[in-house]
Amino acid sequence: MSDRKHAFVVAHPPREEDETIKHFEAKNIHGEVIHKAETEKEAAKGAIEKGFKAHIVKDRKAHKHAVKPENFKVFVEKDHEEELKLGKRPHKAGDKHHENFHHR
Repeated sequence: MSDRKHAFVVAHPPREEDETIKHFEAKNIHGEVIHKAETEKEAAKGAIEKGFKAHIVKDRKAHKHAVKPENFKVFVEKDHEEELKLGKRPHKAGDKHHENFHHR
């Protein structure tokens, strides 16, 4: 990755099957929370507003506790909206981590 600041948006608490998501956190490469929000999109946009390049999880099975850049993709609002329409990802507080949200 370039030297630009990167933020990785993750659900909190970390993925556990059927556990309810409380909020989303945008974390820097050191794991420090830089923005917290009710939705994945709001967390990504909050990080962008703070000068970070936002990334979201590619595959929820891959992310459990450690933030590994290879498990993320750049947040693109249009693509994110399409994935939500197709039911491919949990995206707001109150959603549950569930196998049905993994890439199909």
